[in-house]
Amino acid sequence: MKKYKLSWRRCTKISQKLSNQMEELLAKFYQFVIRLRTEKSFELYNILNMDETLVWFDMVGNFTVNPKGEKTVQIRSIGNDKT
Repeated sequence: MKKYKLSWRRCTKISQKLSNQMEELLAKFYQFVIRLRTEKSFELYNILNMDETLVWFDMVGNFTVNPKGEKTVQIRSIGNDKT
């Protein structure tokens, strides 16, 4: 770490960055679900979400490796922190 001028740093700021198109994508998905529900005559209680793949979306640690001299260390998360 000394050779590359890196240091072990504690997180000082947690931020979340969403896609600029996120609201548009959510609206399109909602319209798709409503249209499909209408076409197939599904009731809301018949719709559920299942996924066989375990995916951790928020595995943020408290430490990171950053170049020496940086004043702020940012670690992006989805905002589901236990602090």
